[in-house]
Amino acid sequence: GEQVVWDEKVYPEGNVEFWLTDVERMMRMSVNTQMKHSVADYAVNDRSAWVLSWPGQIILGVDQIYWTKETEQAISDGKLKEYHQQCHQQLLD
Repeated sequence: GEQVVWDEKVYPEGNVEFWLTDVERMMRMSVNTQMKHSVADYAVNDRSAWVLSWPGQIILGVDQIYWTKETEQAISDGKLKEYHQQCHQQLLD
């Protein structure tokens, strides 16, 4: 199973309405932190290794960030066909 490490501990004390809100806040904060780390990791590591180093939820989010950025660049540069080939090769890897 995959895990996203929480940034801080949350203790279930008091009214459930309050501590469950804290759990939700910590889940969002922790995923955000992992996304930031993974964005930086993607830029410096081989994509094949990067994909295996992060939880699926993080991979999907970060991959969307880079796909959007790279697609916009390919359109601007008039190299969409080459980028399509690159994306296809990434799927095969």
